[in-house]
Order: sequence, then C-alpha cells, then structure tokens
Amino acid sequence: MNLPSNEKVEVRLLEKLLDYNYLTNSYKIYWFSGMFKEIIRGNNKIPFKRIACRMICDAWYPVVQYHLSFGISDQLKDIVLMINNKYIFSSDIKEEQLLNFLMYSDDPEIESKIRELCKYVPYRLISPFYSDTLVGRKDGEKNRLITELSLSSQEALYQIHTQDNYIEVNEQWFMYIYENQNIIQGWLNYKLVHYLQKKNPNVPAIPFKLHPPYQRDLRTATKFWGEVIKHRKIND
Repeated sequence: MNLPSNEKVEVRLLEKLLDYNYLTNSYKIYWFSGMFKEIIRGNNKIPFKRIACRMICDAWYPVVQYHLSFGISDQLKDIVLMINNKYIFSSDIKEEQLLNFLMYSDDPEIESKIRELCKYVPYRLISPFYSDTLVGRKDGEKNRLITELSLSSQEALYQIHTQDNYIEVNEQWFMYIYENQNIIQGWLNYKLVHYLQKKNPNVPAIPFKLHPPYQRDLRTATKFWGEVIKHRKIND
C-alpha cells in the first residue's frame, strides 16, 4: 500500500519508518498512531506522555478482549494487563475516558511504565531520516544524536525536545499527514494488521479485533433526512 507522493516531503522515508524489516515490536506502530491522532486534531506540539497514553489506549481492546500477542520482547501488552488488573476497566471502555484516566493518574506504577514507553521509541521511529549518520554509533549515543539532528533541520517527521518531553511535528509533514489523513489511517491499519497477524498466526479475523464495535447514534442524522424527504424527492 503506497502513500501519496509529495514534492515537499520525502514520502519514501515515511514509509520506511514502519518497514516490516525494522519492526521488532509494536511500539513504533502505536507511537505513530498516537501522534497521528493528535495531528488530525490539529496539534503539532505533543507531549511524550500523551502519545504513550494513546499507545496504551490503542492496545487496550485487542489485549483485554482477545489477549493478542504483540511479541515476546514487547512490553505494551504487559502494561495494559497491569493497569486492567488494578482498575478493572471494561475491554470496550471509550478511548477518551481511558486517555483522561491515564493522563491524570497519580499511580506511580503507571507513571513509571509510561516513562519506559518514552525511553527509546520517539528517537528510534525517526532514525531512518538519519540512517547514514547513525551507522556504527553505539545505542547509548543514538538518542542524543537523533535529538540534535532533529532540532537542526525540518527534514524529519518531528523535532524532539527532551528537556520538556515533547515532539514538535514539522510544518510540511504536519500538512501532509493532515491533508492525507484517510489514506494514512488506512496505511497505518494495514501495517498494524500485518504485524499482529505475524505475531498471532492462528488467530482469525485480526482486523475485527483491533477496536470495539461501537454502535453509532444516528438519531440526529435520521431526523435531518426525515425533514429533507418531506420537501424533496430522494432517489434510493
């Protein structure tokens, strides 16, 4: 599944961020998803903590409802189960309700787990933008170097502000993602489904196990079209 081309940004590098060859765990996909949800809400300066909380929210339903595996070395499932065991939320809890709980929780164990999620993934996600520079560098150097490189130009997806623990999405990337959000959402879902199918080869219908089947409230729409039909003939 290819993303739309664009003259102002390196789309091939965006595609490389979630290349299956570099996905050893689910963190990059869920970090990108958390960032994406903030971008389509118009936010370009996003705290690490908010993205990490969205990671937990996104993983909540497939873990609590279906116990899907995210991989042996992946700790995101363990974090979800730890929180659920302590607070016993339903598998289909509304995302914003869970997000608010996580953002304002004073539970030190949750705070510690959120910090762990932010330790590497904000830096590793954008490392393909600097792959030539990072060759041969030790892991201990990479976070610092990626931070410095991200602040020195607008090339990468975002800049990393470690002192205040937030990312700032670069303007051209922000516009690209915002304007192509439906396609990017499909691309992101495709990546997640493919990843989870590899980790759960004997589980059928993975695409239907990612999000709760919320029932839409169509009363307002029904009332609106009821009034329209009174005044204008509508072809079925």
